[in-house]
Amino acid sequence: MNRGHFSAWLAATLLVGGWGWCISFAGPVQADDVEAALFDGPEDDGWAVASDEQVIDAGYDASSDAHHHGYEGEYVNYNDGYGHGGYTGEYGGSCGSGGCGTAGCATCKLPTVWARADYLFWWVKGGHVPALVTQGGDGTLANSTVIFGNEDIGTDHRSGGRIRSGVWLGSRRKHMVVGEFFALGDRKEGFAAGSFNDTILGRPFTDVNGGTTPSAVLIGSAFREGVITVESTTDVLGAGAYVMSNIYRNHGPKLDFIWGYRFLRVDDGLVIRDNATADAFDGFVAQGTTFDGADVFDVENEFHGGEVGLQWQYRRNRWSMTLLGKCAFGNTRQQINISGNNLITTPGPTVVNRIGDVLAQETNIGTYTNDEFAVLPEAGADLTYHFNKHLRFTVGYSFLYLSDVARAGDQIDLQVHSDLLNDVTPVNPERPQFVLQNTDLWLQGINFGIDLTY
Repeated sequence: MNRGHFSAWLAATLLVGGWGWCISFAGPVQADDVEAALFDGPEDDGWAVASDEQVIDAGYDASSDAHHHGYEGEYVNYNDGYGHGGYTGEYGGSCGSGGCGTAGCATCKLPTVWARADYLFWWVKGGHVPALVTQGGDGTLANSTVIFGNEDIGTDHRSGGRIRSGVWLGSRRKHMVVGEFFALGDRKEGFAAGSFNDTILGRPFTDVNGGTTPSAVLIGSAFREGVITVESTTDVLGAGAYVMSNIYRNHGPKLDFIWGYRFLRVDDGLVIRDNATADAFDGFVAQGTTFDGADVFDVENEFHGGEVGLQWQYRRNRWSMTLLGKCAFGNTRQQINISGNNLITTPGPTVVNRIGDVLAQETNIGTYTNDEFAVLPEAGADLTYHFNKHLRFTVGYSFLYLSDVARAGDQIDLQVHSDLLNDVTPVNPERPQFVLQNTDLWLQGINFGIDLTY
C-alpha cells in the first residue's frame, strides 16, 4: 500500500462519515427503538447527567421527573456498547404520557457519527547499527576509537497524530464501523566528523582477501582531508478498519468484540557519506583529486493482516475508563534496497563514477524482497472526561508490537573483499553480501485526544 492508497482510504472514511451525518439528519431514531436507559440526575448547563442508581426504560412514563425537566437535549445513557452515551431531541415539556416519540412530542435524535483526534507523544524501538566511523590510530576497529556505531539509534520520542471515526449501524446501536489512521513524524538523526588538522578518520571493515584482517578506508591522513556523515531516518504510519460489536452491557460496564483489518508501515533508512580531497600527492593520487562516496541502505516493511480483540469500558457519571486489547495476524512484505557509488574527480578534470563505495559493492547492491508471517498485538488504556453531550477529553497510553521487521542497520555486512575497492572483479569470497536479518519493533507512548459525537 502506497501513500496514494491512504488518500483513497481517508476519502472513503469521510464518505462513510458523511453518510452517517445524512442519517442523523434524515432519520431520527424513535424512542421505542432505543435499547436504553434514561437517567435523571443533577442538571448542568441545561442537560441531565446520568446517575447509576436512577435507571428507567426509554418508554418510561411521562409522570416521572425525567420527562418534565423541559430541557432540550437531555442526556440519555442508552448503553450503545461504545460508551459514548446519547442525547434525546427536544422534550420542551410537550411530551404526553407516552413519552418521547409519541404524538405531540418531538422525535429522539441519537448520535450517528463519532470521531476522535489524538496527539501522540510516542517512542519507537531504536535500530542497531554496527561500527561505521572510527577516529585515531590506523582507522581499524582494532586500533581506533569508534565514534559512531555499535549502538541503537532513533530512541528519542517523537510526535504524531491519530484520527478515528465511526458510524453506528442500526437503530439499536449494537454495532459500529470504525476507521483509523495514525502517523509519527519522520525521525532523522545526523552525525558528522571532519579530518582536518591531520585527524585520522576511518570507515572500518574486515578484509576477507586471503584472511580476516581489520582494515579501513582512511578519509583523513597526512595527504587527505575530508568529512564523514551518517544520516538515519525512520517513518512509521498505520491504519485500520474494523467492526465493534457489543456483547455485554450494564449500567456501568460494557464489553465489545472487535474484528477487522490492520495495516502498519515502517520505513528505515541509513546513508553513510564520505567526502575527501587530496591536498598533496601521495604517490598514487594527484593533488586536488576529490572523492564523493555514499553507501545507502533503505528498508520498507508493510504489514497487512486481520485482527480480533476486546474493548472493556466502565462509566460513572462524567468519567469513563477504557481498556483495549487486540491482535492482528498477517504478512509483512519487506523490500530492501542497497546502493552505493563513488564519484572520483581528478584535475583536468576527469570524472569517474564507480559502482560501490565501501559497504555497498557489486556483491550486495540490489533490491531484495521477502514475505514474513508476523503478529501485531496492540494494547491501550484511556481515561475520558465527558464535558458535554458532544465533547469529551481523553488521556491514555498505547502499545503496539510487530514481531518481524527489517531495519536498515541490520542489513550491513562489515566483511569486504578489498579487491572490490580497486575495481577488481570477480572476487572470492563475494563479500559484502546480503543476508536478510529480522528483528522486532515496538511503539508506545501517551495520547491526548478530543472525542466528538453527533
